[in-house]
Amino acid sequence: MKVKKKIAFVATLYKHLADFSIPHMQLLQSWGYEVHVYAFEERRRIDLEKIGVVCHDLEIKRNPMKVSNIKAILSLIKSFKEEKFELVHCHTPMGGVVGRIAAFFSNVSTVIYTAHGFHFYKGAPIKNWIIYYPIERFLAKITDFLIVVNQQDFLVAHSFNVRKESVLISEHTDTKKFNIIVDDKSLERSRLGISNDDFVIICVAEFIKRKNHVQLIRAINKCSTLPVKCLLVGEGEEKDKLVQEVVSLKLEEKIKFLGFRRDIPELLNISDVSVLLSYQEGLPVCILESISASKPIIVTDIRGSQDLVNNYINGIKVPIDDIVATEKAIQYLYDNRANLTLMGMESRKLSLQYDTQRIINETSQIYQKGLSK
Repeated sequence: MKVKKKIAFVATLYKHLADFSIPHMQLLQSWGYEVHVYAFEERRRIDLEKIGVVCHDLEIKRNPMKVSNIKAILSLIKSFKEEKFELVHCHTPMGGVVGRIAAFFSNVSTVIYTAHGFHFYKGAPIKNWIIYYPIERFLAKITDFLIVVNQQDFLVAHSFNVRKESVLISEHTDTKKFNIIVDDKSLERSRLGISNDDFVIICVAEFIKRKNHVQLIRAINKCSTLPVKCLLVGEGEEKDKLVQEVVSLKLEEKIKFLGFRRDIPELLNISDVSVLLSYQEGLPVCILESISASKPIIVTDIRGSQDLVNNYINGIKVPIDDIVATEKAIQYLYDNRANLTLMGMESRKLSLQYDTQRIINETSQIYQKGLSK
């Protein structure tokens, strides 16, 4: 009886792998491999099981100092030895730590780690450099292929002594899915209480401190003379605070909380500008989706986000927490509405290098190198 060839993915949450790795898993399945996943959080597990992935619940704490992560490593070692994986692909910071250590002690032939944004970066808290930089530098020695998603991290990765290769392979998006062309947007806008004359800003981001929604809210408050409508799409622990901020500034008519939505392409289509003012990013998928939808964008000038903006060509970069600069960026795009289509075309052109199929082809080459005997 022929033994089934197997490959494993490790991350802290099923959600991460469901968001980023399904096309890669399907590629490996098409090559005849049985794909296993080790992660936690049941809500997105079903998305992986639907494509035939074998799921193993494994709780990995995000804090590297948690003793329970030792239990996770031991559990993985046992499972890895039983399943005899040919390759293990790790994601997320602690998924990368736990997964790579377990793979090393299980004698897995090939170990890949995708860093979706190192915790240490230009402007990061010094504690991040003290804690995470030495960990990543050490674990690089038991990593065959280190994949990073932005230019700044690529420079750091090249200083690490990996077994085989460090490569830059960006995040991806289905550019066709977001390339919706609807000339008459009035119907969709009217359903959200938006008029054709409104200047619509959209921000698709989880409501957490790192996404820095407050900078956008306060900038909109300063744009008091503009017919701005802002769509905040997402959920998260900071929502109540953000709602209070909107209410205190009497911006309920300008800012709408839409919650979790599955119609992001349609919402982007009726918007004029997409904004993300994060403190930290790897390579933001929501901005990849926005440029795929031919939207001008406003982002903070940080690692990852800055890779997706050519200043005043397809968008505008602003400093972190600079309310005035953000207001001026919104005002500039409003005053130059005639140029938004041209800026959007530049966004669309840029997006094509992040198309899912192109990124799969690049990742495929790494898998082929790792699986070749």
